[in-house]
Amino acid sequence: MYLLALFGAAIACYFLYAAFERPRPAVIVAVILWLLYAAWELAAARGALVDGVYCHPTTMCQMGYNFFFGSSGTRVGDFA
Repeated sequence: MYLLALFGAAIACYFLYAAFERPRPAVIVAVILWLLYAAWELAAARGALVDGVYCHPTTMCQMGYNFFFGSSGTRVGDFA
């Protein structure tokens, strides 16, 4: 998944370069869409999303809570 996020970011950089050379609306939209794809894949790689599976919004809220606070209720990174 991290490889797909890196791939999406690389394609977005390519289109960003093309947009600076010759700005057209289609190229700018392509940059935005590829950046959104890279962000989606990064979130899926980190476990914040379930890639390709339907999730109810309450499930997504619980997954976000568990991702940020950890399953034990403590914040991730707090070792006290």
